[in-house]
Amino acid sequence: MAKQSQLVSRPHVDPTASERLLARGPILRQSNEPETSRRQGHASKNRALIFSLGLLGLALTVGLTHAAPWTGILDPTRAIDWSASAGIPGGVPNRTTICTTLSPGVTAAQINSAISGCSTNGVVSLAAGTYNLSGPIVFARNDVVLRGAGADQTKLVFSGTGGCGNTSSVVCFSTDGQWSGGPDHQTTWLGAGNPPVSGTYVQGATQVLLGSVSGLSVGQVLILDQQDDASDTGNVYICGFIGATCSSEGQASGGGRGGNHAIMQFAEVLAINGTTVTIAGPGIYMPTIRTGQSPGAWWATTPIKNAGIEDLLLDNRSAGAGSITVFNNAYRCWMKGIASIGGGSRSHVDQQYSAGVVIRDSYFWGASGANLSYGVETWMSGNTLVENNIFHHVTSPLLIGAGMGSVFGYNYSVDQYSVNAGWLYPSTMDHDPGTAMNLFEGNAMASGAQDTIHGSHAMATYFRNRFSGYDGTQTSQTVAFLFQSFSRYANVIGNVLGRSGYHNNYQSAYGGSSANCDTSIYNIGWGDTGCGAVTINGDPTTVKTIMRWGNYDVVSGTVRFVSTEVPSGTSPYGNAVPASQTLPASFYLTSLPTTWWGTPWGTPAWPPVGPDVTGGDVTEGSGAKAGLDGHAYKIPARLCYENTSTTSGIKNFNARNCYQTAKTAGLSAPTNLTAY
Repeated sequence: MAKQSQLVSRPHVDPTASERLLARGPILRQSNEPETSRRQGHASKNRALIFSLGLLGLALTVGLTHAAPWTGILDPTRAIDWSASAGIPGGVPNRTTICTTLSPGVTAAQINSAISGCSTNGVVSLAAGTYNLSGPIVFARNDVVLRGAGADQTKLVFSGTGGCGNTSSVVCFSTDGQWSGGPDHQTTWLGAGNPPVSGTYVQGATQVLLGSVSGLSVGQVLILDQQDDASDTGNVYICGFIGATCSSEGQASGGGRGGNHAIMQFAEVLAINGTTVTIAGPGIYMPTIRTGQSPGAWWATTPIKNAGIEDLLLDNRSAGAGSITVFNNAYRCWMKGIASIGGGSRSHVDQQYSAGVVIRDSYFWGASGANLSYGVETWMSGNTLVENNIFHHVTSPLLIGAGMGSVFGYNYSVDQYSVNAGWLYPSTMDHDPGTAMNLFEGNAMASGAQDTIHGSHAMATYFRNRFSGYDGTQTSQTVAFLFQSFSRYANVIGNVLGRSGYHNNYQSAYGGSSANCDTSIYNIGWGDTGCGAVTINGDPTTVKTIMRWGNYDVVSGTVRFVSTEVPSGTSPYGNAVPASQTLPASFYLTSLPTTWWGTPWGTPAWPPVGPDVTGGDVTEGSGAKAGLDGHAYKIPARLCYENTSTTSGIKNFNARNCYQTAKTAGLSAPTNLTAY
């Protein structure tokens, strides 16, 4: 079997009419302030001096207020303001009004009835104990929380499932039947700007011009898309066609207006004036939207919103759901403090046509025994926040489908299950075409990857991750980073990479040697995971557009601030060599996250990983670089895993026992921050 086929495949099948959920409910969202443009022009010499000084003062004020943390490191065409795009503004709400308290012995139908009858912003509380449920939990209304006494106290054991989206589940968030082949509403997208002009699409613009606004109202969420590229553009190339062009198995997600519309941005509607619609910041993500690709918009009538599940154990081992929890046409919904046990035949959490979903402070154990065994997958979803989670004995913890604007931060994976002996499946994997402008930060995992199974990818950013390129006894595909053909314009900054005593080669890049492919830090630009071109052609553009700055690896044994690894000569979307080697602590957090960064075993260093971190406590592998020269500390999720007791191989997880307010007294003052 060719190595290409060893990567995880995705046989998503769109639902039949009988499988779609048709219940309806309203949606409202608060607004975000749009990010002011950071681009400044030079005043001409013949302008009045006072006018020039006035403009300069205004520019400085705007820059100090709105500059993203990556300013001066990344070119603005290659990144977005993730603090404005991902998750729920202000964080997961703390609901305190209890509608009803239920005890073991109730049925799934009784729990669902309590959810439906709960007051707005209320809580259905489940007392400690084991609940044996023959059917699924269904959230068919907004603004309700289902909360237990802790994941090791309130345990939901399922023996039956129900349909949710295009799969079965034991927990379903869904009130709208919109799916990729049948949008509730759709129209043309004519332009973007401030104000918008037909035929012009400005990156960062917060106003869009639509062909129609019939059925659209403030608070709804637009899905903005465009057709995939029919041929290689020579730069950003979004493609899902089978064959040597870009994909081995073909596109599995295609947008709501027919196939091959993989670029999808989810954008909240703030105002409507005629057919001009104002959307929430940070505005239009991609610099590649253009008239020739038939841009369009589609949206659900009544998605579910502001609903969550907290502090429970979900046991799927008897039920065998396709995905344990599904968010289908969901907005600003969440999962927090959950232990998800058993693995679905596809995934633990599946997001479909959803945005602003938060998955945090949770524990995921188990795989289905097949290569389709994912942790959290975002399929045709965006703006999600997956933060501070543990993935234990899961094949691929983070599987990213078509969608943009998401953050995957400070997650820990261990003991990744492999159905193919000897193969290391990627920990974070861009899998469907149209994955772009997503941030991976602070994760402690085996590897990051962008594959060619279903299509191509663009402009992902990896910042301050600890990727070992190793997990147990696997010997194939054991690289810290895998960027296959047409995975272009990736940003790799401030990461700590490799396993001492195992990795012996810096990179295997297309156009160069393929020797030591499986023991390299980087595998870049090949059409096959084994540094070959068995199914997909190799891609020199992947190699030349990757941005690498300030990464530490065990092969070089040093931090690499190397100008030749910055695509300063690339056009378009090149990146100037940064003027400084100083890195911010985070690309999306404005300060140390005190509410969950503390643990009973101490407050980890902040930031925990990077070239400027010293004295780190992570030791892996053998040899002189096993201590990674002190550049990595254990993150809270890892401390939780290592200090939580185990029963039958599964952690007795309770988020309340692991995460607490950080004790900042005595914490080393950061020396790696830059004021903007």
